[in-house]
Amino acid sequence: MVENPTRGAGPPQRTRTLAALAAILGLGALLRGLYLAEIAPSPEIQAPGYDAAFHDFWARALLSGDWSPPRFFADPQIHSTAFFRPPGYPYFLALLYALTGGSPLGARALQMGLGLVNCWLCFLLGRIWLGRATALLAAAGMACTWTLVYFEGELLAPVLEITLLLLTLLAFARWWRAGGTLSAFVAGTCLGLFALTRPNALVLLPVALGFGIWRARRPGPARLAPLLLGLPLGAALAIAPAAIRNHLVAGEVVLISSNGGVNLYIGNNEHADGYTARIPALGEFAALQGWG
Repeated sequence: MVENPTRGAGPPQRTRTLAALAAILGLGALLRGLYLAEIAPSPEIQAPGYDAAFHDFWARALLSGDWSPPRFFADPQIHSTAFFRPPGYPYFLALLYALTGGSPLGARALQMGLGLVNCWLCFLLGRIWLGRATALLAAAGMACTWTLVYFEGELLAPVLEITLLLLTLLAFARWWRAGGTLSAFVAGTCLGLFALTRPNALVLLPVALGFGIWRARRPGPARLAPLLLGLPLGAALAIAPAAIRNHLVAGEVVLISSNGGVNLYIGNNEHADGYTARIPALGEFAALQGWG
């Protein structure tokens, strides 16, 4: 799905590219290490709040099987209702906890490692479309952008969303160049996995199909039939576990999560002010008392 970052370069240029990329990743690792050391003593590491607390509870319950909510917190009924929030990140966090023995600091460290992987993926994507110099500049931007470093240290979804988005774009680049049903299937699968973390990413499916139809009319390896078969199939198989689980548990047709309507209402009700996400009785309606 991804290509050799130095493919087509001579030995001196290849060496310089690898050295520059290594320096960028090293700088990114240094910044993340310093920030992790800074936040390590914070009480919020052991006791996260709001959405991070919700993700932490969900991930730990997946590993332990104990769905009893913390004291003073409402039971969000995750195990007995259709997913209210997207399941992608909590399941990913559960994996991080499994790898780190439940360490909240260890999970954050792994997320920062994933942030460095994102820098590398950004480089690969930039090299395909814009050349090595631009790719290195983009990777350096990701390595040093403070908002990315900050969110990698939070129990929130952006770091995983960025990974899945970059993999999706790389998969589509592969289909553009190589064509074939397998390439289209991989692209659809990546898009479906991205949607498990950010459900509104599914709006990209018809856009991708439309773009693919346009692309398939031009000379090259990309053909229409493999795209129409592979792309929807990959996306459907990726989101099928969530949809099937929601139907079995709640008897409802919910592809991924049910909070889309609530979020739409939060942003468009008569009390919406454009910068807060609170509406009367939302906490009671969604069983979110104590969660934020």
